[in-house]
Amino acid sequence: MRKRYIILAAILIILGAGTILMPDKENSDQVAVERLLQELNDQTRNKKPIFVAQRIIEKDPSFQIIDVRSPEDYQEFTLPGAINIPLEEMNNPDYEGYLDPIARNNIFISNGGLKANQAWMLCLRKGFQNNYVMEGGINRWMETIMRPVPPSPTAPKIAFEEYDKCKAASLYFGGGSMDINTNIERKELPMQRRKKERAVVGGC
Repeated sequence: MRKRYIILAAILIILGAGTILMPDKENSDQVAVERLLQELNDQTRNKKPIFVAQRIIEKDPSFQIIDVRSPEDYQEFTLPGAINIPLEEMNNPDYEGYLDPIARNNIFISNGGLKANQAWMLCLRKGFQNNYVMEGGINRWMETIMRPVPPSPTAPKIAFEEYDKCKAASLYFGGGSMDINTNIERKELPMQRRKKERAVVGGC
């Protein structure tokens, strides 16, 4: 819980500076601060690593994983099927069709959760939809999917059920190995730009 508040505080500090990758001319199109705070506390944006793993295993074309780390980190290791849009490049108009999808959901990933949450916040401020964050990032992926730990004997039934799912996913991805095939064939959906609609709440 403490870690969550640290992440939220860091994001709010950056947003408060008013300079997080956002040109001044776009400020009038951003969501009001009150709405941002409300959205920050809404945890439905977070998807557990096992949810992401199941989407990859099923080759679900309605989900796209976006790695917002540097190209160097992306080349070193990423999740199967993920594309790379560095956080610093997210204001590039060429990426708008990816970040504001019509027939697809995006899941942002980073090493932990900070950069992925910043990416999600940038998209929210622009009024983009269908964006989510993988909870805990690649660090949590390694802990829960690649090296799952059995729950204690006194843990609730749901904990064992989730462990079984993580264990099965671990076997699929090569359990404990960093050598993961990131070129799994997937059915790509065409990139489409969303038509401009009325301004989001809090805009001019």
